[in-house]
Amino acid sequence: MAQQKEQNRAWKAEIKKLRSDKKLLKTEITKLRANADALIGVSEPSITAQLRLRHAPPVHEPMLLISQVQRSGGTLLAQLFDGHPECLAHPYELKWGRPLKWDWPEIDLEQDVDTTFSSLQQKWLVEFARQGFYQKQVQGRAQQEIQYKHPFLFDLALQKTIFTEQVKHASHQRDVLDAYLTSFFDAWLDYQGAYGGTKRYVVAFTPRVHMEGQSLARFFGHYPDGVLLSVIRDPAAWYASAMKHRFAHDRADFDSLLDLWRRSTESTLDAKHRYGDHVQLVVFEELLTRPEATTLRICRGVGLEWDPCMLRPTFNNMEILSDSSFVPARGIDDAAAQRYMEVQPETTIETIRSTCGDLYSGAVAAVHACSR
Repeated sequence: MAQQKEQNRAWKAEIKKLRSDKKLLKTEITKLRANADALIGVSEPSITAQLRLRHAPPVHEPMLLISQVQRSGGTLLAQLFDGHPECLAHPYELKWGRPLKWDWPEIDLEQDVDTTFSSLQQKWLVEFARQGFYQKQVQGRAQQEIQYKHPFLFDLALQKTIFTEQVKHASHQRDVLDAYLTSFFDAWLDYQGAYGGTKRYVVAFTPRVHMEGQSLARFFGHYPDGVLLSVIRDPAAWYASAMKHRFAHDRADFDSLLDLWRRSTESTLDAKHRYGDHVQLVVFEELLTRPEATTLRICRGVGLEWDPCMLRPTFNNMEILSDSSFVPARGIDDAAAQRYMEVQPETTIETIRSTCGDLYSGAVAAVHACSR
């Protein structure tokens, strides 16, 4: 009898322990679900998000699109606009295109909201939003990787909610793009450029849109009030940089790579001829060596007041390292204008000059003629 009582007490103690463990397990499951909800954006909006949703300023400004072949200086130019008080600055390459980023989108107004949003959403944005910072790896001296991070507080769930609300009123393709940009800038919770004066442009950078005739036509179809800002770089300097970039791997031979530079430069000049003042040209070497005069001319050409921020490349008003193929630097690195002479044989430079020199000289003359 005593043995039976002892066994009963042991069972009761075990049952009590199991109930306690079950309670702890439920608590842990609740915590895990809450964390998962926060990560995938299905939890209730925070108070901050609710306030932003209630007071989300719409974006209807025209776009100032920076576009030229990669390794021409587009990243630097975009970073100089980052802090301009009259601009909303998209902080990374604008990747609306499918299947290639320079395929400017054609919007189907009949498709459902989720499909439309997915067709415009950018993979880098989802990655940076979930990790809470912008991170870039650049090659330093001796080719060691240098990593740096900048805070990036972005609410993906809030973005989708704002887009869904804004796109209800869309009757034109431009309205859909405006809805996306509204959702982008209003869900970027620590975006410094949201504060300040009246905005004149959304500034974005996508390479090679100008090289695809239909893409450029679609861009100006969506933004008849927009501007294409295209950079022309010395072909010898461009070749030295391009050879180190991953896009050159498919064009390993000398002639194919230089043909890409020719196409970009010719497309820039053709766009200027077609669209007039809606296309503004920049010489990269002049941006490096005469930055104040060059950025002043750019601002005048697009109707912006010049601001000292145009001399300081930034990410969300924080200093950022250059996107150099060689030595990353802070600020505008004027040494980059001549660095190609140190890394290429003189015979290569002479060959490039003989095959592309006339086109480059003519392009520079065209830029100077437009600025008179």
